[in-house]
Amino acid sequence: MVPIRHVIVPALATVTLVVGLLWVAPGWRPVVDMPDKAAIRKGSTSKPTRRLRCDPDELVADAPPGSAERRIESELYRAIVEASPHARAPLQLVVEAVSIPMPGVPMPEWFKDWSPAAFALIEHGFFQCSRLSADRFPQPAHLVPVGEIADHVSLTADAWASLASRYNGARQWFAFSRARVNETTGDAIVYYDRECHSCGVGEWVWFHREAVGAPWRIAGKRWSWIN
Repeated sequence: MVPIRHVIVPALATVTLVVGLLWVAPGWRPVVDMPDKAAIRKGSTSKPTRRLRCDPDELVADAPPGSAERRIESELYRAIVEASPHARAPLQLVVEAVSIPMPGVPMPEWFKDWSPAAFALIEHGFFQCSRLSADRFPQPAHLVPVGEIADHVSLTADAWASLASRYNGARQWFAFSRARVNETTGDAIVYYDRECHSCGVGEWVWFHREAVGAPWRIAGKRWSWIN
């Protein structure tokens, strides 16, 4: 009779080899909605349970007042808000006061219709966050700590009605990543979350412009999640 170890050991070795090959095979790795990076923390009661947010203690410095970064982000953020349903007057615009991470790309084939320059801006994600300044948004938009929004809003209609009463009839709130920009190619990327009653979306938005000083236009979008 063949000793058991001569059967079990080779079998275990074969299984280990197959699993290892599958793991390194392109496209096999499990899709992660938002990768866990050093600047991102899970399980904080002051953050939304669905999406991850940057740790307030690990924020980077904001771009200086009057900088090109702020001017560009102001234009890109405005375009996203205006293209969203339920858009209302600035006094109803509620935005998380701290920018959010831009997740890396789980499935590159989703972006095969994007330019290589645009894809390069998002392929690995962007995990630096900072406080957002009021000059990026039309006045009098509300920049609100995420804990204040998340603790106040649940899935109930009453909770959303209460949010509307606090922020002049607001029916949704936004969270924006910092923009990634390639001035040479005229490409820019923003990732945003939009939460509303019984709906929501997380999306990468690709902007393009033909020359410095020309208006940015939305050249492509791709969902990360949607309700």
